[in-house]
Amino acid sequence: MRKATTLLVIFLIAFTMSACSTGKEAIEPKKKEESNNSEKKDSSATDEQEKKENESSKEVPYFEDDVIETSEAKIKLTGYDFLPAAPKKGQPSDLFIITYNFTNTSDTEQRPTVVFPANTVFSQNDEMLLPGITLNHKYSEGLANILLNVKPGETVKCAGAYSLKDTTSPVLLTVNDGILGEELGKKTYENEIDINQ
Repeated sequence: MRKATTLLVIFLIAFTMSACSTGKEAIEPKKKEESNNSEKKDSSATDEQEKKENESSKEVPYFEDDVIETSEAKIKLTGYDFLPAAPKKGQPSDLFIITYNFTNTSDTEQRPTVVFPANTVFSQNDEMLLPGITLNHKYSEGLANILLNVKPGETVKCAGAYSLKDTTSPVLLTVNDGILGEELGKKTYENEIDINQ
């Protein structure tokens, strides 16, 4: 039954993504601007410029150093949390929370709630985690921001909540190039839930 539910969710997401697709090709990384300025720059400015050039020369899509970049967005993973269930406070299950900055790198509006799940899968023991519910005020702004239409070049702080299967197994993040695309990388989050909170 769980496999059928998981497959149904994946197919619904795939159908939604195909209906929302703009059909535009991936945007090429920005080209380096050459400078004819003969003035010497201090080493810190040079180091910063080299870092920016290295970032812009990475081939899209990629997942490296907590950054996911696709043709639609650049997503910087900024933190995570494990929250024990609190039914009296509107949180029926134990949760894994992920926080991230979402920057729209495309030329059309994008919604984090479409782009982020299309490129990420969270799981425990090979079972996909489903979205969860929390009224925890610490994450309310980030959870609300995932529904925004983010304009090109704009960045918003976001959060995602996922219901845990158990309180001891680690959470595995798998990053893909789209729903059925190539795997870009993985990251493991050790379960730090405190059931005594």
